[in-house]
Amino acid sequence: MSSIHIPGHTDKMLDRLLAYLGMDTKKRSVVLRIALAKGINSEQEYTLSYFNDTNGREVPMTAVCPNDLKVYFIQSIKQKHESNIEDSEINKLVRRYLIYGVAIMEDELNELDDLDNYLQFLIEKHQNEFTEVSNRNNINEILGY
Repeated sequence: MSSIHIPGHTDKMLDRLLAYLGMDTKKRSVVLRIALAKGINSEQEYTLSYFNDTNGREVPMTAVCPNDLKVYFIQSIKQKHESNIEDSEINKLVRRYLIYGVAIMEDELNELDDLDNYLQFLIEKHQNEFTEVSNRNNINEILGY
């Protein structure tokens, strides 16, 4: 799990998300983690063609899944698929869910009247998931706070 490549259009969406959230590029990994979590946790059925996974911006897996969070994200993916996934497939699936998560976030932003309220929207949308202190602590750890 050394790195993945994200397509140019996804990279542009990430830049827009960073701008909407008022974050500088140093916080790009935070948005990547949110996007990956949203992609994995989405209950929508979707098809996402595998683009050539060697084109686009190279993103180190440590930026997306640092340290012990790598295990958390991998287990979440395996649980979603309800099967044992080969290690060779993990990067492809992380890439797939990351791209999908970025698209979900951009769709959510486009639905808002006031783009400055996206963080508020995320909190309200996922409020039930944040009710337990342990969940809030996990979210803060994932986001790097």
